Amino acid sequence: MKKVLFIVLTAVIGLVGLLASACFGDGIFRVGVDIQPGTYRNSDSSDCCYWERLSGLDGTLEEIIANNFTCDLDVVTISPTDVAFSSIRCGVWTLVAPVEPAPTVVPTAMPVEPTVEPTAVPIEPTAAPPSKTCCKICTTGKACGDSCISRSYTCHKPPGCACDG
Repeated sequence: MKKVLFIVLTAVIGLVGLLASACFGDGIFRVGVDIQPGTYRNSDSSDCCYWERLSGLDGTLEEIIANNFTCDLDVVTISPTDVAFSSIRCGVWTLVAPVEPAPTVVPTAMPVEPTVEPTAVPIEPTAAPPSKTCCKICTTGKACGDSCISRSYTCHKPPGCACDG
C-alpha cells in the first residue's frame, strides 16, 4: 500500500510542477528552470503588453533576442536556447504548444549491406498541403505580420501568422 501511495504522490507532485510551468504572469522567468520552452498565448493586453525573449540576465540591450509592445493579445514562441523570458502587463501566459524534445540517438553497429542500384519509383501525392495555421485571428482589426492592427492603418510587415477573422 505504501509503494502505491508513493507512486501516486510522486505523479501528482510531477503534474503540479508541470502545470506551474505551463502558466505564468508578469516577471522574469528562466527557461528550463521556471518555465518550459514552447508557444504561449497571453490573456490580457488591455494595459498594453511588453515582452522580451532574452539571451542573458545582465539587463543589456544586446541580450534581447526578440520583443514586442502590443495592446492586442499576443503569441510568442520561447526557444529552448533562450535564457529567460520577461513580460509586463500581459496577464497570464498559457502554454499552447510545448517544444518537442529532440529524440535521443543511441549509436548502434549497423551491418553493411551490398550496394544496390537505385530504381525509379513513381510517387503518388497522398494529401493536400497543410493549410495556413493562424496564431492570431483579427476580428476587430486586420492581420499585419504576426499581430492585428486597426483597419485604418497600413501594414508595413511581411505576411505572418495572423489571419483576418
